[in-house]
Amino acid sequence: MSNFFDKVNIKSKSKDMDTIPPNKGFIISSFPNLVDSSDFKSDFVWGAATSAYQIEGAASEGGRGPCIWDIFSQKHPDAIINGDNGNNGTEAYYKYKEDVQMMKKMGVNSYRFSISWSRILPGGKLSKGINKEGVDYYNNLINELISNGITPYITLFHWDTPEALEEEYMGFLNEKIMQVERITPNRTFITFDFSKPQPQPQTN
Repeated sequence: MSNFFDKVNIKSKSKDMDTIPPNKGFIISSFPNLVDSSDFKSDFVWGAATSAYQIEGAASEGGRGPCIWDIFSQKHPDAIINGDNGNNGTEAYYKYKEDVQMMKKMGVNSYRFSISWSRILPGGKLSKGINKEGVDYYNNLINELISNGITPYITLFHWDTPEALEEEYMGFLNEKIMQVERITPNRTFITFDFSKPQPQPQTN
């Protein structure tokens, strides 16, 4: 990264600094070509990251069960700017192929996304059933990423506890929730192999 700081030092002494208003911080546009990919090691990971609740949408579609944020945003719309919620998000559930193409165009080589607990396990537990449509969605997303040269990274839990477990245990206020048959790294890696394309859902 020494090249990066050298560029900063050289640029900070240039006349470009005169265009920056006092006490307003740095204006990125005043530093054209300040840093590029050649300043990083070849194995540096360029990526994007999201959370399921914020982007997927299809909150009550595809067999998904409600999570605590669905209920909170319904009961307390005044707690969120504009009363926004994750009912629609950015419709990533339906537009994941478009999203992958945008990431590819941006030049990222990795994507971290979270798996919605209640989309895989609507009742919160394995004993309540696995939602095959949810599994198919993530399999299809993983396939799309891999086929476009983007490595998937997974967040297993992004604070979207299934509402069913909130009602039964009061969420993580009760340590019994830790004994629930749930999404774990071992079970997830058995279900989703991130190194190769996933089996396609069968159609009759």
